[in-house]
Amino acid sequence: MKLTTERIREAFKEYNSQFFNGELTPDFEIGFMKTIRSLGRVTSSRSRHENKVLKFTLSLEFEWNEDTFAKVVLHEMVHVWQMSTGRMKDTFKGGYKQFWKCKDGKFRNYTKAPYERKPWETEAYRMEGHLTELFKNYEEKV
Repeated sequence: MKLTTERIREAFKEYNSQFFNGELTPDFEIGFMKTIRSLGRVTSSRSRHENKVLKFTLSLEFEWNEDTFAKVVLHEMVHVWQMSTGRMKDTFKGGYKQFWKCKDGKFRNYTKAPYERKPWETEAYRMEGHLTELFKNYEEKV
């Protein structure tokens, strides 16, 4: 399967409609990275107008198939959802920092936490499995 910006946008639109009630903004940049270390990532940055710009990036160094593509895109879309609902945020003041809104309503800095202990990753992996199963069931019906 060949990765293209059009394929990523199509998948985002389809999955957004099916699993996120169309609530995620389709306004994001698409990028490609030449690494196998990470299959996908969503990053945010500030434009000079202080608007948050999301960048959706997938690896070009991986042999993609439809199942893995759906799983990775859905995982990254969970991060978009986390950012858009205010559960996860990052800041650039005093260096890059990543924050998570905890059950008590306070944001805590998880920048230095190991990857597998970052709350947004544990939630994304938990949701990714469920969403991928829903997607497979949906595809079988179509």
